[in-house]
Formats: sequence, structure tokens, C-alpha cells
Amino acid sequence: MKVTPKRYQAEAKDSVLEIFRYACQQIDATEDPQSRLAASAHNGCVLIQAPTGAGKTLIAGTVAEEFSKETDIIWFWFTPFTGLVEQARIAIKNDFQGLRVRDISCERVARGARSGDVYVTTWASVAASRKEARRLRVDGDESVSLDHFLGQLRESGFKIGALIDEAHHTFSTGTESVKFYREVLRPDFTLMITATPDDQDAESFRKSS
Repeated sequence: MKVTPKRYQAEAKDSVLEIFRYACQQIDATEDPQSRLAASAHNGCVLIQAPTGAGKTLIAGTVAEEFSKETDIIWFWFTPFTGLVEQARIAIKNDFQGLRVRDISCERVARGARSGDVYVTTWASVAASRKEARRLRVDGDESVSLDHFLGQLRESGFKIGALIDEAHHTFSTGTESVKFYREVLRPDFTLMITATPDDQDAESFRKSS
């Protein structure tokens, strides 16, 4: 990591890592898929609520970077808008040497994957009935479908992590994104970040997701 977090950012990062480490111990100790899902659902999901400008992206990146050194994990980083995908990719490349940005459109190959790989994308690119989403969800000549890719990663021993930026605005009950999250992505660890100012909205969001 090239950027030094401020004290409150480091404390937030350490808190998330403590939760994830506990969940990781539970996941590694499970012997069946249902127990694994339960461990992830109860202890593998964290919501960071902080105002705009507080450095939520920095916190998320440091969590991903440090946790990737402790367990084999591939990250899927969701931004709310297409225009923010490249911005996030550049930030990850510049600030987090322990993470490796991958291209979800053409680098869906489990062979050669390594802990700390990050696929930056939007929910619309994977979960909607658009042409782009349909293309990612089918096998191609050079890359398998995203669904099969996730299965191959799990078979290779990788855990799946989800980083959801502006989660309050893009990840709500009944949407295609939640359906994809629950039925296909099925991450072991989820870090959601949002700047929502309404505590009631945040609580409703926490329960739904």
C-alpha cells in the first residue's frame, strides 16, 4: 500500500479485518455448504457507513489488500456507475500493490489466478438483461462464463469477496443485483460501503441484504 491511512481509517480497517478473520475461521471449520453459507451470512458481511470524503475506498482497499495476504481470495468490486469503473481500477493500481486488477470481460480464467485479484465492474454488467451481461454469463472461446469461472475459483480453493461501493443506492431488495449476489456470486465475505445519511434507511438496507 502506498497511501498511509489516517487513524480513524486504520481503526475501521482493523475492525473489519477482525470480523473477517473470525468468519474465516468459521468457514474453514465447516464441513457442509449450508454451514458455510451460515457462517458467511452471520459474520462475513460488514457495512461501513461514513460521510462523503471520509476515505471509504481507501478503507476497503486496505481491507482487501491485507486480507488477501491471510487467505486465498478473489475480489469483485462493484461501483454504482460505469464511469467509476476505470476510476476505481486506477486507484487500486496506484495505491494497493498487493492487489492485481483484472478485466472481467476477458480474463475469466481460473488458471493463473492469485489471491488479491480484483475484478472491478457494475451490477448492470453482470446482473441485468443487457447484452453485456448476457455475454459475460455464457462461455466464450477465450474465457468461461462468469458463473463457471466462480465455480472454478471455488474448486481451486479460493474464497470469494465482494466490495460494494455506494451499496445503499445500487443494492436493494428485489433487484437483479441482489438476485445475482445471492444465487451466483455467493461471496464468503462482503464489505459494503455507503454514505447514506439516514440511519433508518441503513438499517432497512442491512436487513434486506
